Amino acid sequence: MTFQEELVGIMERMITRRQFLVKLGEGLLSTMIALLTRPARVEAYHGYCHGYYKAKCCNLCCPPGYIQVLPHCSGTEVSSPAKWCWECAHSDGWVYRCCEAKDVGAQCNAACDKVYASWVQSTGDPAKPQEL
Repeated sequence: MTFQEELVGIMERMITRRQFLVKLGEGLLSTMIALLTRPARVEAYHGYCHGYYKAKCCNLCCPPGYIQVLPHCSGTEVSSPAKWCWECAHSDGWVYRCCEAKDVGAQCNAACDKVYASWVQSTGDPAKPQEL
């Protein structure tokens, strides 16, 4: 009997095929869940964005991406990741909310300081005519 056959025999005695497949499935499912529920950072940009991206009426630091679920930026310096948002009226007649995710140590302002994600949301409100 070869070493491989002995090893298979030992494994068969220790664990049944069904138990093995169940454990394998659990491991694969856990790995998939871990990968799908990672923090929502935009990793493709390798850190912070400093560019200029126009989306609707928003001037953004990063290309617009997924909406970040973060608390609103408050105070002067971010102590945990937060979002900085503002609104603007677009020529299509709608108001949009422009937001950027800022990292720890960033300032709560419109600068691209430590911004790692940007996104645009429709507020669902029509733009009000601007007074001249």
